[in-house]
Amino acid sequence: MLTRWPALVVGLGLSACAQGYSWAANLPPAASSDAGAVGGGSDAGADRTDGGTSPTGMGPASGGLFADCAKPSACLPNPSCSGEQSGNAYYFFCGAASTWDEAQASCKTMPGTELAYIESEAENTFVAGKIGRDTWLGGKRAAGTWSWPDGSEFWTGDAKTGKAPDGVYTTWVADHPNDAGDCLLFFSARKAWAAAGCALKFGFVCKREQDLCPDDASKMAPGDCGCGKPDADSDGDGTADCKDMCPMDPHQSKPGTCGCIGAPDPAPAGTACADGMCAANTKCDGKGSCGSPDECCTKATCLPTECGSKPDGCGGAVLCDLMCPAGVTCGANNTCGCVATACPATCTGLGSAPCCKPDMGCGCSGLLGIGCN
Repeated sequence: MLTRWPALVVGLGLSACAQGYSWAANLPPAASSDAGAVGGGSDAGADRTDGGTSPTGMGPASGGLFADCAKPSACLPNPSCSGEQSGNAYYFFCGAASTWDEAQASCKTMPGTELAYIESEAENTFVAGKIGRDTWLGGKRAAGTWSWPDGSEFWTGDAKTGKAPDGVYTTWVADHPNDAGDCLLFFSARKAWAAAGCALKFGFVCKREQDLCPDDASKMAPGDCGCGKPDADSDGDGTADCKDMCPMDPHQSKPGTCGCIGAPDPAPAGTACADGMCAANTKCDGKGSCGSPDECCTKATCLPTECGSKPDGCGGAVLCDLMCPAGVTCGANNTCGCVATACPATCTGLGSAPCCKPDMGCGCSGLLGIGCN
């Protein structure tokens, strides 16, 4: 049975003109002016005078994030909103029919609050359980890439060829994202996301992270190192400096036989060791490393493009020319390529000079410097 929000037939390409519905290509219908039912109805943000809380866990009675509000309505982005805490975040479910830009502006009236971003299946399930109609989320597309309000990207491309960055959660309605629009809609019937025109009007969800480090301006959560300490990883080995006993050594996080790169008092050069990156590493180099990564790099274990210095042992400037295919020189950053100035100066002929051929090998330019063969 079709209702005013015929969600079950969205995505089937149906058109119900007689009932006043019309859409195509999986476009959700535009919200109507009665969207106030999202998140508890249009009276969800009505003022209370009994000392209780309006947004659950956020009002004066709870001592929550907004405990200093004079009245609960002052704790809401919009009078149509109701609020609830989940984990370390506060959510506002707002029923006022709004364009995406209007919704974002409403959310931002509360400090640190924006249209919601969803980072896990559990969070998506939580939001789905609180809304009954299609609702704006914080995603927006620009130049083919979808991003959350903080600028973090979560999808690039369309439904057929696009993908999310490694480890990033997404859940799209079938055949989305498409060219239906550049703003992200939570499609209630499928508990998934859809692309929609930003000028359409829907209810919306705002989100604010609870500040677990109120005295640390750079962090809202303790992270790996706790409040007041940065989670920096100076050597890029995946272990934060606060937990890394070798913070300047990309190969290890605790001292080995030879010590650590960048640490004082390394073992003398030539000291026997067996904790290097490969069996070829048998002696300390006097700088805190057991052998050299270059000793582990052979044509049998590394790709030609891996002739730059890499933590996994493939590369190093010493072996750069060895790793590059015949006729291809070692270019910038020790990667296989061609740098004309590195090509042998054996060219003859008027105006001929060393150059790089299309296959990235060295060659000589033709007459008057034209072409490269």
